[in-house]
Amino acid sequence: MQPDDFAAYHDEDLVRALTLERANYQAPYLASVAAELARRNVDPQAFIDQVEVRYHAAASATCTIAQALAKASEELPLWHLLAFTRYFGDTLVVQRELRSYLVNVYRGEEYAFSFFVAEGQSLQDLLRRFLTLADWDHLAGTTYQLDSWHPLLRTRSPRYMQKIATALADEGLPFTVQTPVLSHDPRGQLTLLVPDNDPAASAVLHKVEDHLSSLRDQATAAFAANDRDRELAIYAELATCGLNNPAIYYNLGSALAEAGRYAEAATAFVEAASLSLTALDVQVPFQSRRGPGGLG
Repeated sequence: MQPDDFAAYHDEDLVRALTLERANYQAPYLASVAAELARRNVDPQAFIDQVEVRYHAAASATCTIAQALAKASEELPLWHLLAFTRYFGDTLVVQRELRSYLVNVYRGEEYAFSFFVAEGQSLQDLLRRFLTLADWDHLAGTTYQLDSWHPLLRTRSPRYMQKIATALADEGLPFTVQTPVLSHDPRGQLTLLVPDNDPAASAVLHKVEDHLSSLRDQATAAFAANDRDRELAIYAELATCGLNNPAIYYNLGSALAEAGRYAEAATAFVEAASLSLTALDVQVPFQSRRGPGGLG
């Protein structure tokens, strides 16, 4: 592209040269491009002020950069997505994590890499530079290839997933949680991904599972000893973990009923009935305390 040939180029070609491809040209040439755009009465920033935003699984919507940044400033639910596609393509898919944001970078339709952003203002600065076609790569920090990460846990329970995620975050370990919007899991499960061959992450998961198994055994012992208060306290703690297992809520309901707390017992039985219609989480097996063999 030579200054004498500008007449052969569309406005879009000149704006691209002045923005995305500016590193390929020297300052005098860029000044000539800017002058040509001014002669055509084309404002480069106004020209690219047309981006797409997609929330989670919804369809994309076209908006201005200011509107896109306003959307990014809103509170994003845990593990939900916002995708920002700038003029000339390329997309940043932002996911709200437990204590940070994960940014997935796509060059056109191809996944490139991912990185974490600590807080909302840093995310705003990153998105502003990305959408206005300014340099932004230096803000990425440590990058990851999620294609090489492996699933540590799959579960339908957001509460149990959050429990494991909190334990990993407390240890400062990298991880992300994919919803079926990204993973396309046919059972609708959440998937927790960690770097491949990370024994520390596996150790954290096993520690939580061992604790739940210990509570299960303590509940068995409390039931055998007819210690209803202790049994009730254990099942109440287990219920807060969010495992999708109806036996936990059935046993909690039974203990509540025996304590005369019938309204709470009814709520627990309804939860047990609801969970019996869904796929179970089998990380820590439980059985009904009244079933054959007692608690599993």
